[in-house]
Amino acid sequence: MRTTLNIDDEMIDSILSYTKLTNRSEAIRQALSDYIAFKKRQQLLSLRGEVDLENNWEELRSMEMSNE
Repeated sequence: MRTTLNIDDEMIDSILSYTKLTNRSEAIRQALSDYIAFKKRQQLLSLRGEVDLENNWEELRSMEMSNE
């Protein structure tokens, strides 16, 4: 999908420099993809301490081995 964006030339130059890409569209696509991944990691990290997980890997491994 084509979209017209007004982005400062200095910002575009920085994106091109950081991504080492020469195509502006590809560099912006990469920057957006990286930003989305960063936000997803932040969201997951914000759950730290909120989810109670049991440390029962030995029991799970034993069950897995008995099924083989």
